[in-house]
Formats: sequence, structure tokens, C-alpha cells
Amino acid sequence: MTRCQLFVGMLLPHPCEHAAIGTCGQCGRLGCEAHLEAGPAGLLCRACVSARRRPSCSPAPPPSRPRRCLALFQPADLAAFEQAALLDEPEPAEDAFADLS
Repeated sequence: MTRCQLFVGMLLPHPCEHAAIGTCGQCGRLGCEAHLEAGPAGLLCRACVSARRRPSCSPAPPPSRPRRCLALFQPADLAAFEQAALLDEPEPAEDAFADLS
């Protein structure tokens, strides 16, 4: 039996234990009846349908399609982080709480 590759549980996510019935047409993950939906574009997993949480990389994409990865941060995000770091105040040279006696 091939198991579903999606996760269940909000507070403590764990792998789904149901048998897979098909593959998501977008991310390529195997899914069970509870996690796949049939649509005009074929079967899609809940994560791809809701677009809330996309896989960073699919574990084994079909050979006909290249691996789809979602970058954690885009170049614009990295530039914003760099600019915000320039606005940070420098730390004091000595620790004000070093000697509390």
C-alpha cells in the first residue's frame, strides 16, 4: 500500500496514514481520497487548491515535468531585510547589566 504524502493535524502535524489514490497535478505528491479534489485541471491536493501552504519541493516529480520548488524568500524580500538591518540601532559597547552588585 502506498501511503498519502500529505500531513494531518494542526498542533502536531503527522503523516496521513490513508492509502494514496492519485497524484496531485500541480505538486506531484500522492494523496488519499480525503486530501485530493477533482477539478477541471485534474486532481489537486488540498494544499495546492487552497494555496495556503505549498511544498518547498515535491519529493518525486513525474519525469515529464521538472521539479517545482518554491523559494523561501524572493529577492525583494531579501532586499527589504537588508534595508531593515541598516535601521537597527547598534548594540551598546558594554553590557549595562553586567555588574548588579
